[in-house]
Amino acid sequence: MVKNAPKKEENPYPPWFFRVLGPCVLSDRSPSGYEFDEDLSDLASERTAGEEEQPTKKRRKLEDSDKESDEDEDKEDDEEEDDDKDDSTSERSHADSLADVYYEFKEIREERKRELERERQDILFMIQSESEIESQVNQAYRSFIDAPKEDKLTSMLSLHATTYIIHCRDQPKYFYNGLGPGYVEFYHLSVEDNFGSNPPPDFDPKRMHGHIYINASNGVQFEPFDPPEEFSGSDFIISPVPSGPHDVRIKFFSRDCIKMSLPKELTFENKEPPADAPDLFEYVGVRRDWEKWKAERKRMWEEAEKNRPPSPRDSWFERTHPVGYWNQGQW
Repeated sequence: MVKNAPKKEENPYPPWFFRVLGPCVLSDRSPSGYEFDEDLSDLASERTAGEEEQPTKKRRKLEDSDKESDEDEDKEDDEEEDDDKDDSTSERSHADSLADVYYEFKEIREERKRELERERQDILFMIQSESEIESQVNQAYRSFIDAPKEDKLTSMLSLHATTYIIHCRDQPKYFYNGLGPGYVEFYHLSVEDNFGSNPPPDFDPKRMHGHIYINASNGVQFEPFDPPEEFSGSDFIISPVPSGPHDVRIKFFSRDCIKMSLPKELTFENKEPPADAPDLFEYVGVRRDWEKWKAERKRMWEEAEKNRPPSPRDSWFERTHPVGYWNQGQW
């Protein structure tokens, strides 16, 4: 037995604390929540792997005796505690000069964990919602393809001032911002509004312009193009600005719906695509009915106004009584 061995510290600080502490000390600031993501992503991966193994464990428990089942459950509880061993120490278990800083960081880290979990649940909900809309549009596309030629509406109306809200089940994973889906918009350019009295020599007011909005950081501008004259299940190719080796492909098969394929190089306009990103992002688009949209917005505002509790200074008494603020000239 070795004598006078250094005593092991009972509650050492976890590695994430010193990793985040260094940059904060150098720049004399408090940490931001995202600075804890490196460690939290590792914990999330371990949790996901554990969830995938859970069905096998459940089947094993059904086959074992009651005693063995209890032992397995105790073992799983121990494993879950080990997964988050960084925070396994009891409240205020540290009392040295770094204790206050540690518990401040720990609180920020815990809030970040809750934020990421809310985001994860939101992404799962959005993926399910996007998948349902994709299924509806794909069903409409199959109906168009399968319909007899004489039953198809072939002549397209003008695309001018048409907006399609775009949906893709892959988008929430790579472009989550909590603000909902993007859109693709088509329009004619007005000479008066855009060029004044000196339009470029090749300007054609009949040509269509447009752009795709994915999020605040990613979008695609279209080269001017001649729109298709008939609905079709085939791809209509549109060149982006600036032009390059990749194109946007859109199936204009309905006035109310479209299908669109966007290469990942165009989708991730301002950054390198992640290694696991699909080569093509397959979107469906649903036309926005502006009149219906405005009516719905009006209904929502009226409903909110009706349910709004009365202001303390906007009661019948304040507006009519001699000592109310209206008669006192305090409005």
